[in-house]
Amino acid sequence: MNKNATGLVITVVVLSSALLLGSVSILQTDSEDPNLKLDESEEEKEVKKETKVDKTPPVIIIDYLLSGDGTDENPGAWDVFAYDDESGINYDTINVSIDDILIGNSFTIYDVPHTLGDHSILVEVMNDNPINPLLGTGSHTVSIIDDDIAPPELSNLIIECDFNFVNISLTAIDYSGIDEFKILVNEEVITPIHMEENESNFIFVLKNKWFLECGTNNIEIQAIDGDNDRENDALSSSIYSTFENGIDDNYQFIIWKIEEIKNYIIANAEFKFKNCLICKLSLAQDSLKKALCCFEDEEITKSLFYDLKAKLFLWITEKKLVKSRHISHDDFKFIIDELHNTRNGIVILMGASLGNEMGNNIAYIEIELLNLIDYTRDNTKGRSICCLENLIRSASFKLDQSVIFLSMGKNPTHLLDCTQYKLQRVKYKVNYLLNKGVISQDIGNHIKDIIIQAIENIEILKVLF
Repeated sequence: MNKNATGLVITVVVLSSALLLGSVSILQTDSEDPNLKLDESEEEKEVKKETKVDKTPPVIIIDYLLSGDGTDENPGAWDVFAYDDESGINYDTINVSIDDILIGNSFTIYDVPHTLGDHSILVEVMNDNPINPLLGTGSHTVSIIDDDIAPPELSNLIIECDFNFVNISLTAIDYSGIDEFKILVNEEVITPIHMEENESNFIFVLKNKWFLECGTNNIEIQAIDGDNDRENDALSSSIYSTFENGIDDNYQFIIWKIEEIKNYIIANAEFKFKNCLICKLSLAQDSLKKALCCFEDEEITKSLFYDLKAKLFLWITEKKLVKSRHISHDDFKFIIDELHNTRNGIVILMGASLGNEMGNNIAYIEIELLNLIDYTRDNTKGRSICCLENLIRSASFKLDQSVIFLSMGKNPTHLLDCTQYKLQRVKYKVNYLLNKGVISQDIGNHIKDIIIQAIENIEILKVLF
């Protein structure tokens, strides 16, 4: 080859930086031209600029916002940001974790958890350097405490009761306010029919369904505060007391109840008919007043005889009402129901007069039998049913005699045996009526279930003697 000839020589130059980027530059030179220079293109200059080594990672900024105070009510939030002046931020590498759980991939505001204890945020992000991208990390920890650690303070509990209502008043104070009250009477949750609130003073009104249940009733008022920043955050406290309906109050209530029945009859029955009913009801009231006087004089047996007399007058009133055609069906139903409720109240008074659990237990068995008589009359018809009703009523009368025996200090076991015998006869009679098709299977089964339960309850009572 001629040395003077001008030729084209291709030289491959591999730059270290280009190697990292995976690129190759091809340059042309004239080996014979001494004035020929190696010129760099604008693209090559940019490559060199981009491949500058960055030795500092991104700067992480975590601001705990001033709106938070470190309590579960207001735990606050973290405002997360990062920058890198040399290489910029690779936004695809953002990881934000709270309490070791990844929750985000962006720079924004993250809420601090409400749960108590330490909570940490960790922010990780890489810069955008293509040669040696660096990881920047930042963290911050907040300790969350409960803003309300004191349960409600309850005081000044006052309970008053009358024939119809139990009135409760109390003072309740709490930092977070009172969110809810629960009222329990004898461990049963009761919903008030009325409630008033005046600052920290509260009034509740309950329907007095315990009025005829002589004895002490236990009451619990539970206050739950308004601290509900997290699960199970609310605190509660209770205040306890008792209330009782005295036997003398119950007598007055039943006398008043009979007066209400009389007023209803006056307003809704025909004149000739209502005088007869009112007369019998007045005699029942007089008997109850005498029974109360005897009870206050501690003449319990004599008081029980007057109770029985009052109950008899109520029964006579019912019988006359059933035979009457001078009153509407709705009025008839209302008066009958009120008579039955009053009758049951007298039975409870008789049991409570003994001052022991035995009298109460006998009273409740008798009420079940009396209610069964009402059920039988409402759901069956015919002379055979009258026989069934008379058997059950005879058994209930034996229970009345048992209470009187107890008031005299005598053992009523033989009377209880007689009651069971009469109830067994009721079972036989029901089976007979079922076989004859006089009553349905459902009605027969219901009657037998009540009778069997009464026999079993009486057997339990007999063991106590």
